[in-house]
Amino acid sequence: MAYLRGRQCKNGGFCFYRSEYLEEPSLHDTYHAVAALTGLATAVPRADALAEFVAGVNASGLAAVYFQASTLALLRLRSRVRAAPILRIRSRTLPAPPRSDAISASGWLESALRLVRLVRRFGDVAELREIARHVRGLWREGGCGTTPNLWDTYLGLRILALLGEPPDGPPTRRFVDALQVPSIGFALTPDSRRGNLEVIYAGVMCCALLDLPVRYAADVLAFVLACQDARGGRAHCPVIRSPTDRRPGLPSLPSTVWLIGLISLVDDSGSELLYPLLPLYLSSVLMAGPRALGASRASPRRPRAR
Repeated sequence: MAYLRGRQCKNGGFCFYRSEYLEEPSLHDTYHAVAALTGLATAVPRADALAEFVAGVNASGLAAVYFQASTLALLRLRSRVRAAPILRIRSRTLPAPPRSDAISASGWLESALRLVRLVRRFGDVAELREIARHVRGLWREGGCGTTPNLWDTYLGLRILALLGEPPDGPPTRRFVDALQVPSIGFALTPDSRRGNLEVIYAGVMCCALLDLPVRYAADVLAFVLACQDARGGRAHCPVIRSPTDRRPGLPSLPSTVWLIGLISLVDDSGSELLYPLLPLYLSSVLMAGPRALGASRASPRRPRAR
C-alpha cells in the first residue's frame, strides 16, 4: 500500500514512475491504482482531488473513456460520469476482428473487453451480441487467438462470460489445463516456458471461469512473491538469475493490480493450497490492516462465472 500511495501526484492522479522531479499522472495509471486500493479495502487518499483530476480529463477514445468512467465508478461517483463520451463509444463498432494470418488478436480482444465492460456498467450489452460471434471465430484447438495462447483465451472467456455466453466447454478446459506447468504455474503457449504476472493472472482467471483447480498453486505463489520489490510494487516478471535466485524487475501499477486480482480470486480458484496462505500473505507481504484481513475471511463466496 505504501508503494501505491507513493505513486500519487500533487493533483490527485497517479503515475507509476512518479519521482520527486517527475509527475505525469494518467487515467491508465490512476485507474489501476484506485482498483488496487479498492481491492485492498483501503480508502483512496485525497479522493476529492483525485475525482477532480479524473473528471477533468477530456477523454476520447475507448481506452481513455473506459479508464475515466471505471475510476469514477470505483470512487462511487457515477453521477460525474459524462454520458456523451460513452454514447459516442457505444455508437461505434469495433474494427473487424483480426484475420487468421494476423500476428496477434490480443489488441482487438482487449478493446472488445473494455467495450463490453463499459456498456455493461452503463448500458445494455444486448447490442453487443455480435462481439460474441467474432470472439468464437477466434477459437481453435481449444484456445483463443490467431495463435492460441493463455492471455487471449482469458480475454475471450471473460468477454463471453460478461455477455452471458457459455464457454467452449471441454476443449478449452483441456487447453488451459495443459498450460499448467511446474516452477512458474502457467505457460503462455504449449511451446513456452517463460512466465510473467500477466500470464499467471490469465491462468488463474481461466481456472476460475472454467471451474478448474490450480494444480501448481505453491509455484504460482512463489512466482508472484518473486515479482515484488522492496518498496511493495509488483514487477511484470522477476529477473531469474538461477533457479533459486529470482529478483523483481521494474514495478508497475497494472502488475500490482493483477496481483490484487489474483488475491481476490483465491477463494474461487479451485485451489485449497492458496486459501490458507491468504491472511499471512496479506499481513506480511502487502502489509494489509485488520479491515482487509477481515474482508478476506468474511466475504461471502461468490458464484463462479460459467
